[in-house]
Amino acid sequence: MALHHFPRITTDGLVLCLDAGNPLSYTSGDSVWKDLSGNGNDFTLVSSVFDNTNGGSLSYGNNIRIYKTGTIFSGDNNLTIMAFFSGNFSIMESGDTGITRNFMRVLSNTGYLDQYGPSGAGSRTDLSFTSNAGNKIVAHKINTNRTAIWFYNGSFSDGGTDETYDTGWGNPEITEIGNRTVNGNSNWTPSNGKIRTLLCYNTALTNDQILQNYNALKGMYGL
Repeated sequence: MALHHFPRITTDGLVLCLDAGNPLSYTSGDSVWKDLSGNGNDFTLVSSVFDNTNGGSLSYGNNIRIYKTGTIFSGDNNLTIMAFFSGNFSIMESGDTGITRNFMRVLSNTGYLDQYGPSGAGSRTDLSFTSNAGNKIVAHKINTNRTAIWFYNGSFSDGGTDETYDTGWGNPEITEIGNRTVNGNSNWTPSNGKIRTLLCYNTALTNDQILQNYNALKGMYGL
């Protein structure tokens, strides 16, 4: 695993590790954001702008795409996503039937953390945070029984039960950060923000493992 010069994070089940501040993952001007997990889950950048915010960040939002073909995860449950960003955020997949599943969305202007499946149902947690510009470390994990746990800047919250994704989903076509593209067309109001690090796991991390990651990485954001 190519996590050279990376803080001591949990690596069990790690399938994606992107870090805009690590030159092994991204160099300003490149069109590829390289996966440091060793799984080859590199993302393609279109019009994303790099700056030195938080030691290195990439922008996403209107007319910007950060995406990869296919899926990251091997299933719909037993997974964890952890992101280090400012502004709003989303990561989602679009299937070949035109249906989208959203693994994690953070609406900073309303204070919502949510996840939803094809019919729009899913889990939502209102943490009542309203600082759109503030730095955030957010994690979302889904257990075997589909119960969800949210983590925001050091605190855990029950996320309810996530929706099953089986009906009408088809095969995953694309995984996208900050936007949603179906059949080549962007059809969702994009999230706007800047991302430093994205970690994805094919397992539901324990709360202690999530806290380990948080404590290892929070210094990047001054948290």
